[in-house]
Amino acid sequence: MLYTPARHEPLGDTPWSEARARAGVEAIVETTLAGRDESSGLWPLHPNDFEPGDEGPMRGLYCGAAGIIWALRALGVEQGFTVEPDPDGDNGFLDGRAGVLAVTGGDGLRELIASYAGHPALDLLYGSPGMMILAHHFGFDDEWQLLADDLLARRDDDGLWTQEFVPGHRDRYVGFAHGFAGNAFALSQGGVEAEAIEVATRLAVVEGEFANWPAVADRPLDLDDGIRTQWCHGAAGMVTALAALDAEELLVAGGRTVWAAGPLRDRAGLCHGTAGNAYAFLKLFDRTGDEVWLERARRFAMHSLDQVDRPWHSLFTGDIGVALCLRSCLEADARFPALDFL
Repeated sequence: MLYTPARHEPLGDTPWSEARARAGVEAIVETTLAGRDESSGLWPLHPNDFEPGDEGPMRGLYCGAAGIIWALRALGVEQGFTVEPDPDGDNGFLDGRAGVLAVTGGDGLRELIASYAGHPALDLLYGSPGMMILAHHFGFDDEWQLLADDLLARRDDDGLWTQEFVPGHRDRYVGFAHGFAGNAFALSQGGVEAEAIEVATRLAVVEGEFANWPAVADRPLDLDDGIRTQWCHGAAGMVTALAALDAEELLVAGGRTVWAAGPLRDRAGLCHGTAGNAYAFLKLFDRTGDEVWLERARRFAMHSLDQVDRPWHSLFTGDIGVALCLRSCLEADARFPALDFL
């Protein structure tokens, strides 16, 4: 089996409904607006988002105020909110200063992007590939090329990268958030394939018409906490990241695994939740034109809405990501939030 059943839950029987999807978006927006602390301009950090060293509300794109502000704008809600970068935080794309500057229009973004040539964190969240996403969005062609050349020069002989986003910990991740797939996605935005098809094919674990990918290269598919089948690690993210590549049979096999596994247990959001997995289906619909993938995306979106319980204020892990997924399913829009458009 290519997924761990205990990490998933049965798909609910809630049918797709445009009216309920729109009502769900409105309800999440209303809860999000009500959850903002007027004195600080920030949103409370959900207990599940706390990491060692965190002391309170975050400011970045991933699970902080900048991501929520961007999502509200993407949903057509312009409230004039803004946020300043954390003076003690990192400078990265999804978790740090660069993402905040991208949302607020602050000074110094171009220079900050260029400074990431040679950075040890060769991943989407903390390193130069994330900065390449920003360079692509803002038309900073010279900076994109600088970082692309650096990224390609630091690739391992087997087409992967050794990431060190935690100092002293060197890992070779495969998935979208921290590994090969995210780096291949950043390169593909500038038209560089970087042998991604060969690498993705070699790393895939295939059983019949199904495929999944390990979280870490040279490690088993089944780790101590089970098999990952989500956006950040595993088939859902691999399909979403590599959807433009000429590897349709392999990508469809990954999509079959995401559908067979079912929604993520107790998690609704984008990074490691049901809404994030729905984007794999949207990408496959966009690529193949097969309506079954749009239907599956919409079923997952409905399920993710049912999973929203207590307010969880975060773009990548919380409720506002579910609202964006619902909007994407309403419009049959396969673009992944903050990565395909910003």
